[in-house]
Amino acid sequence: MNNSLTMEPSAAEAEEFKVFLQQGLAEMDRLFALMAEDQKEIDRQAARTAVTLSEIRAMAKQTDAILATLQFD
Repeated sequence: MNNSLTMEPSAAEAEEFKVFLQQGLAEMDRLFALMAEDQKEIDRQAARTAVTLSEIRAMAKQTDAILATLQFD
């Protein structure tokens, strides 16, 4: 014996559900686009940070080389 109950939404309810789901999917698409823009900015900042870090390391090596030539009494 099958005791399940199935209810079908009315045409108006089905349309409301469809609109609601479409709005949700559109919002997800909008948020995914924002996340992609954010990721581009994160990647740009990471690259800029890598360049800056490389420059700092080069300056540190130059400073070490200069300090090695100095005599301290």
